[in-house]
Amino acid sequence: MKKKGIYISCFIIAAVLICLNIYWNTDHQEENLDSWIGEYRYTEEVNSENSTVKHIYHKITVWKQDEDYYAIVQSENWISSSLLKAWSFASVSGDENEIYFTFLQTLAWDDLYGLRQRYAKEEVLLQFVRRGDEILTEWGALRDRSPSLIQTEEAIVGSYFEKEENYGGE
Repeated sequence: MKKKGIYISCFIIAAVLICLNIYWNTDHQEENLDSWIGEYRYTEEVNSENSTVKHIYHKITVWKQDEDYYAIVQSENWISSSLLKAWSFASVSGDENEIYFTFLQTLAWDDLYGLRQRYAKEEVLLQFVRRGDEILTEWGALRDRSPSLIQTEEAIVGSYFEKEENYGGE
C-alpha cells in the first residue's frame, strides 16, 4: 500500500513538471522568436563566363502572425541574361539563439509558380545562428540558388546575411 502511494505521488510530480515545461517553452518561445522579426539581406557576387560580375540578391523577411512565425525567402538572380526569381513561404521555428526556415510553398512571384513547388514541403531552407552581434548562416535547400554554394556536398556555414536596422514591417 505504501508503494502505491509513492508511485501515485511520483506520477503526479512528473505530470506537473511536464506541464510546467510545456508551459514554459510555449510561453517563452514567442519572446525568443520576437527578436528575429525583421528583414535580412545578402548579396552574392559571381563572376560570369565573360568576366563580368553578376549578382544574386537574397532577402528574408520574418514576421509574427497570431502565435506563429513566418518568412518570405526571396532570391533574385541576375547571372543569366534575364532575371530569375525564387519566392518561398516558410515557417520559422527555434529560439533566441537559432532559427530554422522550413519551406511551406512556392509563391506567385516565383518563376516556377503554377509549374511545381521549388522545394519539398517542410525542407529546411537555411538556419540562422547568433554569435554575439554576428549571424551565422547554415545553408540548407536554399543553396540551390547560389552557383558558388551548390557545387559542394559539405555543410556550408558562414557569415552571409545581415539584419536591416530600419525594418518597419512589424
